[in-house]
Amino acid sequence: MAEIILKGRGISKSFDGIKVLENIDIDIPKGSFTVIMGSSGAGKSTLLYALSGMDKPNSGEIEYKGKSITGILEKQMAELRSEEFGFIFQQIHLVSSLTLFENVTVAGCARKADTADVIKRTEKLFEKMNLSGVRNKLPSAVSGGEGQRAAVARAVIKNPGIVFADEPTGALNRSNTDGVLDLLSGIHNEGQTVLMVTHDMHCALRGDRIIYLDDGHIKGELSLGSFVPGDIQRQQRLSDWLAAQGW
Repeated sequence: MAEIILKGRGISKSFDGIKVLENIDIDIPKGSFTVIMGSSGAGKSTLLYALSGMDKPNSGEIEYKGKSITGILEKQMAELRSEEFGFIFQQIHLVSSLTLFENVTVAGCARKADTADVIKRTEKLFEKMNLSGVRNKLPSAVSGGEGQRAAVARAVIKNPGIVFADEPTGALNRSNTDGVLDLLSGIHNEGQTVLMVTHDMHCALRGDRIIYLDDGHIKGELSLGSFVPGDIQRQQRLSDWLAAQGW
């Protein structure tokens, strides 16, 4: 049985008296690529933010690596997010005054890592992600796809326990979307745990496990196994399953 790196029990969240999440139980196995889907307003991003410590649920318990992170001090939570979690968002949240390369190396030093080692690892990541030619450019001077690839590099440079991705391709065209998805699939194949929210079936195909949220509850779960490009049966399985969930 796979080790559970992140666990939520009885997670509930309301905004202005309106329930968004209600008594959710969820396990994230180490090394998995879990995708959360659901209709607009189903609570997908709210669940991701609760599990990642970016927002507090009204009730419930969250454990990371077997230890409760519910109720810890905000300073401790900020340190945990900085050291253990990587984040990728729909909007590219890079520091505008830093080059792409600087954005990644600064993030890599969050764990007080050796600067020379961080620079070497950043150089390797930029080569792998086809960013070497724009490494010294500011975020405003590169394309959306290049900026988002840099955001992926920033998320993984510190070797996080989990990468949380909230609609990471929502603002990209199909070509750039596939580039970012290839990177996420690549780090997952190397053992990285990924938890991604998406409304796009094309993106969801990259996951090995799909969780469907409906009106604040987990309605269904589908195991897809390893991603293989061009797998028509995989596409049909996911399409049929989503239709059965009411997507």
